[in-house]
Amino acid sequence: MQKLIVILLAVIVVLIAPWTLAVLFAGVLAYGIWLAVVGLITAIFVAGYMYKNSEGRRQRRIHKVVDAANKRNGSQGMKP
Repeated sequence: MQKLIVILLAVIVVLIAPWTLAVLFAGVLAYGIWLAVVGLITAIFVAGYMYKNSEGRRQRRIHKVVDAANKRNGSQGMKP
């Protein structure tokens, strides 16, 4: 019964002022765009975090430190 009353009220509002439907759709569209922007920013941050903590990056960092230490000590460097 309650749902029927809400639906009837919505129909009456749309019949009395048709622009309310346009305003409602504009609000939904703006909210959808906002969610898309927030989702995109979140995805960029997550991708950056995953890259920062990736195993390949860790190996390159270790390789760089070992090469620098070998250079200081006069060694030939890491052999592949």
